[in-house]
Amino acid sequence: GSCVVFENGVPQKKLYRRFRIRKTYTKPNDYAMMEEVIDRRYSSETLKSDPRPDLLIIDGGKGQLNIAIKVLKKLEIPVPVVSIAKKNEEIYVEWSDESIEFEQKSPVLKLVQNVRDEAHRFAINYHKVLRLRSIQDSIFEKIKGIGKIKVQKLMLEYGTIEEIAKAEVEDLKKLLSVNEVIVNQILSLAQKSLHKSPYEN
Repeated sequence: GSCVVFENGVPQKKLYRRFRIRKTYTKPNDYAMMEEVIDRRYSSETLKSDPRPDLLIIDGGKGQLNIAIKVLKKLEIPVPVVSIAKKNEEIYVEWSDESIEFEQKSPVLKLVQNVRDEAHRFAINYHKVLRLRSIQDSIFEKIKGIGKIKVQKLMLEYGTIEEIAKAEVEDLKKLLSVNEVIVNQILSLAQKSLHKSPYEN
């Protein structure tokens, strides 16, 4: 899940937050996952210093809106909430079962769409990072003599496969305390994986 913040129509990226789903679901459950994310966002001790929003915008229809309202009431947080449904770009509010449809050129609709789209972008980038990390871990753990601890050390030092592929042999030997044969395997796999990466431009 993702949370973005706008102030006076401008993104406040230092206040963006990501939430990795902790609970296990037997099948996809948008409502349950949304409930978990909103609950964690507003009940977390570490996030209590974050400013409380003047308006919470939820991605979804009336069902998602009702989940948000339920969680905020449980936590006794008096924040107004609206949601935007993708199908017709309609807005749902707490006090009505009927949606509100703004003209496509409406500045209100444009702002809500911008917030929603930015949250999508932020979430998609996060999923890419998680997937790429998983790929990186699985690639290097195949090498005999390289375990999870060394993979973590490698990723902490270089950050991406692209940077690993450009690393110097001696630097890798020193960092991982391994011989040149293993280092050459690391470099070879890193260089090969770059050509297979689904995120390569």
